[in-house]
Amino acid sequence: MNLFKKLSAAETRRLAAFLESVACPPDTMNIMEIKGFLFGVCCAPVVSKPSEWIPEIFDHRPANFATTEEAEFVNTALVRLYNQLMADVNDAAPALPTACKYKEPCAVNFERGNALHEWCKGFNEAHHLYFDHWEAGIAEDEELMAAVGFMVLTLGFFDDRDESRQMLDMAFDVDLPLHEMAPIVRAQMPQVMKEYARIGRAMYEEMLEDETPRAPATKTTSASSNVVPFRVPHRDDDARDPLLQAEELALQALQ
Repeated sequence: MNLFKKLSAAETRRLAAFLESVACPPDTMNIMEIKGFLFGVCCAPVVSKPSEWIPEIFDHRPANFATTEEAEFVNTALVRLYNQLMADVNDAAPALPTACKYKEPCAVNFERGNALHEWCKGFNEAHHLYFDHWEAGIAEDEELMAAVGFMVLTLGFFDDRDESRQMLDMAFDVDLPLHEMAPIVRAQMPQVMKEYARIGRAMYEEMLEDETPRAPATKTTSASSNVVPFRVPHRDDDARDPLLQAEELALQALQ
């Protein structure tokens, strides 16, 4: 199985349909939220395993897979989407999904079901998940901390309208109403994504250089830098766990 192959439109629709089905817990992320979430995961300055971030997608509750094939498809599709986004990050070419367009009136961009809102919500979930790692890496550099803080506010702007109003007063230092500032923020997001990814990857590579080498983990620029270092011990009972199977498949694809 090629875990670096881009998901087809049909595979993406199948994954999206499953995520919104009754088989999933009520607070499961939808496909657009996952894209924002996985972008944040890919940029995190830390080694991250599928076994750490996949449960976040399902709100740490089990999905009711109808078959083993369905479980394998969902978990490997998520790993493939992660690898796809990681390739974009490593190529310094992350991009918002084409559906994340600013729409009028302003309020609709903050509503559930709006692609821009869902992507920003997912991104915020990822940054919150790895907040301690970000803070540890930049805590001694006030200028960089302020810059990253601005990036996070920008990339998560359309998650919550009330919080965004407060951001305008506290962080953006502008005297514009929300409906005038919102399209400006959206226009900045593509460039901010690239800079956020660049800083996160630089911090991650610095972390790898500082760590005591533990073979075979090495500094890498592969399409799944965050997957390479992890090792999953093989146990007979692991074969029944679709999530561990997905991790093992990811590792095998890199060997």
